[in-house]
Amino acid sequence: MDETRGLGEIRRIEGPADGEAATPLVPMGNAESRLSRPLGMVPGVDAADLSHDIFDDPEIDIDELLRPAAGPASIWAQPHVARVLAFGGLLAGCAAGALALGPSGFLLTLVAEALAFAGGMLVSRSTREELEKTNRELHLQATRDPLTGLHNRGAIDEVLREQLRRAPERRISLSVILADIDRFKLINDTHGHQAGDEVLRDVARRMSAVCRAVDTVGRYGGEEILMILPETTGPEATLVAHRIRLSVAQDPVQTPFGDIPVTVSLGVASTEHAAILDPGVLIRAADMALYQAKREGRNRVALGRF
Repeated sequence: MDETRGLGEIRRIEGPADGEAATPLVPMGNAESRLSRPLGMVPGVDAADLSHDIFDDPEIDIDELLRPAAGPASIWAQPHVARVLAFGGLLAGCAAGALALGPSGFLLTLVAEALAFAGGMLVSRSTREELEKTNRELHLQATRDPLTGLHNRGAIDEVLREQLRRAPERRISLSVILADIDRFKLINDTHGHQAGDEVLRDVARRMSAVCRAVDTVGRYGGEEILMILPETTGPEATLVAHRIRLSVAQDPVQTPFGDIPVTVSLGVASTEHAAILDPGVLIRAADMALYQAKREGRNRVALGRF
């Protein structure tokens, strides 16, 4: 069934007669192939349809070479429809004379409907899988930063809100690490913005390699990256921040524009000694600690206080 044109192909296999070997009506490929090329086109229909003379029917395009020597040729067609999608059909025809279906018409209808049901199950499964794939892709587009692949600002904010809501219930500490690439503007000005993008991607990868499965990493803005660490105290998060700092500083970032030495400064904040429900309060504490690390010479870690 060609949905774009609203047409269905007529194909035919000529079977054996009187014990003779089967002969293809129109050979394809090797000589033993029994499947013909398309013989014609019929209009797409919503229900069973019967044409008593397909060569005089203006809606049917049939190869004139197939016209019988005497009498009309008739054809019966029923589409396979799954919900509203037509994806094929069943054809029965008579090469000469009107097609008298009689009781066999009911059988053909049952066969067509059974084929449609089986095919519809496959179509439904395929459609469902495509829909699930599309939904996953849309979710990623809505929650991921396209440059780094990390959570975007909206997604990381939502994770932080949810973790802060859970922390008091579980009586556990929640910590965050706010990292900023040192002298990032100078990297862009010296090596170009494409090199800057490479640096940002690489730092994001190194931070992600340090985090646990329960941690969440997101691009917070510009060259700032936020890590959320559930069930983690301030001193524990500070140790993680030092691992990140060393991971970034120990090897330069390799780019098509040359190797670029990179360092990061990190601010840490925790709910360990304060009942914090407002994400903004925790982020401000981490930001103040980050500013302290910058002020002390960069490539540093500082723990925020409330």
